[in-house]
Amino acid sequence: LTAADLRGAELDGANLRGADLTDANLAAARLQEADLTGATLLRADLARADLRDARLADVDLTSCTLTHLSLAGAYIERAAMRWEQFGGRLGDELAAQQARPDLRAVAYARAANAYALLGRNLLLLGQHRAASVVYRRQRRMDKRGDGWAARQACRERRWRAALNHLGRAAGDQVIEWLCDYGESPWRVVEWIAALLLIGGPALLGLCGGLYAPDEVTQTCLRIASPVLRAGYIYAQYVLYTLDALTTAQFSPLQPANDLARFASG
Repeated sequence: LTAADLRGAELDGANLRGADLTDANLAAARLQEADLTGATLLRADLARADLRDARLADVDLTSCTLTHLSLAGAYIERAAMRWEQFGGRLGDELAAQQARPDLRAVAYARAANAYALLGRNLLLLGQHRAASVVYRRQRRMDKRGDGWAARQACRERRWRAALNHLGRAAGDQVIEWLCDYGESPWRVVEWIAALLLIGGPALLGLCGGLYAPDEVTQTCLRIASPVLRAGYIYAQYVLYTLDALTTAQFSPLQPANDLARFASG
């Protein structure tokens, strides 16, 4: 089958074990449940091919075109590949986006499975950075699947199921915002900085502010410039917010009322 033109061919369940598919064109071919174990796929074109539930263990795909390949359920353990070959997303995700609304929850679940399999294989190959990218895409597929499942449950008036799916989707969205599913420590640092420099002082101000002892008040009054005085007060609020976050004692300020005390607790 060297250089065979099999574009769009229906090869579901085909036994291609050990086949020589060098330079073969398998673009958009259906290869569900096909057995490609030990096959030679040097420079083969597998763009948009459907390899769901296929067997590709230990196959070298590094020279292949794998753009938008579908992989849900495929056995790809230690199949040599790189994330960059897939064009940024798997065909399973594209299929989920184009699926009928009542089928999108299931389609996104398949896409999540495909990304999970791909990520596990990339870890086995030692491609940790790529596996991290794929893991984040897997979690996004889970989130979208739960979102569509919640909509479907609402249409069917299954309110408890709708709330469960909606809660999971909302929780995943919050985790994505906070830390990108644990894969972005810098995003955590950014949120802490935003809370320390903006959120904390603003919340304390809205809740009634802080009480300043005499020495802080006198120091503030001795500052002639209104801008510098406001900066000094802001710095005290930041220090108090840091105290609330770390249980340290950088600031002598105290909550002016119970609401401010509750907000800083």
